[in-house]
Amino acid sequence: MTPQEFFACSTPDEKHPGMSRREFVKYLVAAATLDFLGFGGISSDSPDNIPTPGVHQERNPQFSPVTVNLGVVTVAADGLARYDGDDKIRRDIAEQTTRITHTTSGAYRFNIALFNDNTEPDSSRQTKQGTTEAYYSNSQLERIADNYHAKLGETSIVMLVIDCAGIENNKVGGEAIYKGEGFYPWIRIPTGDKPASGVYAHEIGHLLSPRGLGKGLGHERVMNCHLEDANGKPTQLYAVDTIQNLISSGCGLINYDGTVDQYASPRSVMGNSGAYKEETPEGLPIYSPPNIAFLDPRRQVVCIEPEPGMYPLSYEPGKLFGVEIMLPKDHALKQILPDADTLFFGPIVQSVKDENTPFESADAQKTIGVFATWNDGRETALLDISLFRDIIPGDNSENVIYADEQLNIVVVSGYGDEGEYMRIIELDTPEGRAALAEARQRTSERNQLLLDARRPARRPARRPARRPARRIPRKDSRAIDRKH
Repeated sequence: MTPQEFFACSTPDEKHPGMSRREFVKYLVAAATLDFLGFGGISSDSPDNIPTPGVHQERNPQFSPVTVNLGVVTVAADGLARYDGDDKIRRDIAEQTTRITHTTSGAYRFNIALFNDNTEPDSSRQTKQGTTEAYYSNSQLERIADNYHAKLGETSIVMLVIDCAGIENNKVGGEAIYKGEGFYPWIRIPTGDKPASGVYAHEIGHLLSPRGLGKGLGHERVMNCHLEDANGKPTQLYAVDTIQNLISSGCGLINYDGTVDQYASPRSVMGNSGAYKEETPEGLPIYSPPNIAFLDPRRQVVCIEPEPGMYPLSYEPGKLFGVEIMLPKDHALKQILPDADTLFFGPIVQSVKDENTPFESADAQKTIGVFATWNDGRETALLDISLFRDIIPGDNSENVIYADEQLNIVVVSGYGDEGEYMRIIELDTPEGRAALAEARQRTSERNQLLLDARRPARRPARRPARRPARRIPRKDSRAIDRKH
């Protein structure tokens, strides 16, 4: 089957008893040839009879780009000092919304209306330093948002940027609020604690969806194999193995003090929004591949059986963008990600020549990323478990990026006639076992080199002060020689 034949990724359920997963996919393909199921613009959820697990499934090449009316309200009471000022706020928002449009190939465009509000904060509290600080309560900010939403219309997002005081929840750099159907989405961002540079795009991402504004992207976590001893010294930086062995050996989600870091991923502003500073290339995508697949139904995503095959992956419109494999209910990944239901493979742009470099261009250096997804593709986790993953045009070598005993697959990436690709090999074949063994060995050697480089150099032992030379009887000379 060609990638174009797939428009959904799902597993059989009670509506299709007795169907294997392969039969079910064939059923979906047949349905697609009779009646294309999709939606355009801002609309309600699709009909209940359309299956929807995995990354956003209703692929729709005719999807109409969404124009978001974004009302930016700078809240700054008269007489209170400003933190960022109007110019910086507007510049940052313009830069980040432009990057969203660029990353989604125009799937989301923004009409930005700017407002200034001088409402005074209604609350105050004591700081740790013993001083009194003013802040805006949640209810007060909601009333302000209500006033401006009425001016913007239904298909809009109100963004309050509080630039003179704090907000009720002083432990966050921003909040996206959506209470469900019948409510409008809005955002509140305090600038006093210098939020991460990508906070505007991060909070907007929580509210973007082709199904309608409100229920958008979640956060992007990271699984890696960085292990430390009881003293906090690294004992392993990278490891390549089956996902089952990696998890049993201690690999897991990046966390701090036992709490999972939901913002760990450097591949999406929905992860580490601080990675998107003004000095980084504006030409890089601001969202990860599964984020993009969720946001843009025009992207071709194929759901496959875990069987041998090669899949060129590209950002070029009309070509295959992502590959999905459904996870069984007892899959090892659920030990660290209980809700994960799908593996997603897609091209990551690592670097660009300049901000005008097309993502599909050879001047955009790419790798194939591996992600776990759930909640209809909204929640994602980067499986950062491959040290050797660079793809070099013209290089015929392949790198192992994922292996799985339960699915019986080894996934490698490389560069072919059609550009970057992923290839699936059966694990229990000589080729699969050899590829994994070679990757294990190479990674282990490099891991040791990296660990050795981190260890402090040993200081040379101090030599004792040289004593005056003395004549040694000849009969003792051999003993002296042995000693040295």
